[in-house]
Amino acid sequence: MSCRGTGRTGRGEARDPRRVIPQGIILTVLAGGVIFVTLSFVMQWAHPGGTFADESSAGYAVSILVGGQGFADVANTLTMLGGFASCVAIQASTSRLMFVMGRDNVLPRPVFGRLHSKLLTPVPDVLIVAAIALLATNLTLADATSFINFGAFLGFTLVNICVIAYAVRKWRSGSRPSLFGFVLLPLAGAAVDIYLITQLGATATKLGLGWMAIGVVYLAVITKGLRRPAPELRVDDQESTAAAR
Repeated sequence: MSCRGTGRTGRGEARDPRRVIPQGIILTVLAGGVIFVTLSFVMQWAHPGGTFADESSAGYAVSILVGGQGFADVANTLTMLGGFASCVAIQASTSRLMFVMGRDNVLPRPVFGRLHSKLLTPVPDVLIVAAIALLATNLTLADATSFINFGAFLGFTLVNICVIAYAVRKWRSGSRPSLFGFVLLPLAGAAVDIYLITQLGATATKLGLGWMAIGVVYLAVITKGLRRPAPELRVDDQESTAAAR
């Protein structure tokens, strides 16, 4: 992934990022939701219930039921290729996010906020993501899935809490945000997310809490004990050219 482009403020990957990035996120969520719901429906249709001899190979077992051994082998090969492509995309997008955090001084800029002078890619971030991914190979599939879900549920919980905090600030300033939309719904969402976190595996929960503790400590350090505002991420790429030098 390069940083070339034709944006006005720098060589960014997205044109008009304030508009197209939110659109891309929403479209990705909608497309992913349709795919997951459709596949879940088809799998339940072919194999009602959730009991398998080996849960880690449930998709392969359903493929055999649907089209036989040959079909299952082809589908399994395509799934592995798709997983490889997904890992490449995740590594690229994560390293780019880390670069933006480094560029905006959320992470140490000398390491995370620099681009390769010729490739225009965040090489240190790519290598860091690769190293962490290799460590993750020591986790079981269940623990890895639970660990991912911990991060997702925790993020959703904090988003809901932030909505409530935003409503409180608006009330103090004299505005009248909706009690239902800005308090009751986020409160219900946070409660559901917290419940789901309690249902995750012990290993994933310990790893998630440990990772969160590291983040809290780091936040306290860069904000001088939470006495300074936390650095904010920008969606423009006005410093990408300078970062590559």
